[in-house]
Formats: sequence, structure tokens, C-alpha cells
Amino acid sequence: MLIDVNEKVTKEAYELGMGLNKFVLDMRAALADGWQPGSDLPAVLTATINDLVPAVQGVDQLAAEEKENTEAFFTAFMLPVKSLVFKLLAKA
Repeated sequence: MLIDVNEKVTKEAYELGMGLNKFVLDMRAALADGWQPGSDLPAVLTATINDLVPAVQGVDQLAAEEKENTEAFFTAFMLPVKSLVFKLLAKA
């Protein structure tokens, strides 16, 4: 039997983790048929701008978030990484 559990996470760390998660999945999709600069480079640049630029806007607040609540800070990274790993394994 499974139950849903709510987790408290810090905002900036979670947004960075989710941005990295999405970026890796977008990159994998772009490179699925091998590196083809003409079509992959625009996809890679778009993924970088869409996924990472917003995610890194709060990186200067990460140290303060970690000091405020270490457990919530690390959970904020672990949830997106866990999700990413399961998505990558499912596609293997």
C-alpha cells in the first residue's frame, strides 16, 4: 500500500533541481538520434534558456536556504533527482 507524503522544501533549491531535471530530459530528447548540430543546437540552446536561466536566478540565496533549514534544502534537490533517475531508467 502506498500513501502520499507532503515534503517541505526550500524554493530556490527546488527550482534549481527541477530546472536541471527538465534540462537533462530535454537534452536527452534532442540527442536521441545522435548529435545533429543543425537541429540539435537550437533545441539545446532553447532548453538551456527555458530550463536553466530561470532556475539559476535564485542561486545566490542557496546558502541562506541551507542555513535556514538543511533538511528541506537537501530534500529540494533529492526530489527532482529521484524523479529524473526514474524517468531515465524507464527509457533505458
